[in-house]
Amino acid sequence: MSLILLRDTGRRPNEIVSLAHDCLETRGDQISLVWNNHKAGRLGRSLPITTDTTRAIRSIADAFDEAEARWNYAFWLQNELTVIGDLTRDPDGATARRQWITELGLWYDDEPTHPEDWMTTVGPTAALIEANFNQAWVQLARDPHNDDVIKSAIGKPVPVVLRELEYYDGVARRAEAANPPGLADDVTAWVRPG
Repeated sequence: MSLILLRDTGRRPNEIVSLAHDCLETRGDQISLVWNNHKAGRLGRSLPITTDTTRAIRSIADAFDEAEARWNYAFWLQNELTVIGDLTRDPDGATARRQWITELGLWYDDEPTHPEDWMTTVGPTAALIEANFNQAWVQLARDPHNDDVIKSAIGKPVPVVLRELEYYDGVARRAEAANPPGLADDVTAWVRPG
């Protein structure tokens, strides 16, 4: 979505990510994007935009509130199912997934036919696969911190938030594990209010 806004508005990335939640203005039939050019000290600038650009901005604004927006700097709309590792839609990913799980010694072919049997037979193996995946995911996120890639690219350490569709305690635990001590404190406090 951010790429659409960059393309359609010509704004800089830092201007796009700093847009206010209520950045649209309507005058008659024309909708405009209201933005701040901090570099030139010109605040409240108005830029007429197309209907498609308006739709993109509204879909982002509707997708999360301002408190959540702070942690969605790599946000994309999750209104379409992204499938990785499916035999039909991603056969290369499916092969890689099977190879990885087989190397862990956790691949299984025979799932029980009755759902009540699943938790006692396949459930523990599925939990081990998920634990190994989360461990690899955390390490993948930790490496750019260890190598100072994030700090040199952005100019300061920025927390990496490993999330799914929702925020829950597992997201907070992964954020703590993936980042230097204390860097993810704000996001974990937001995920674990109170």
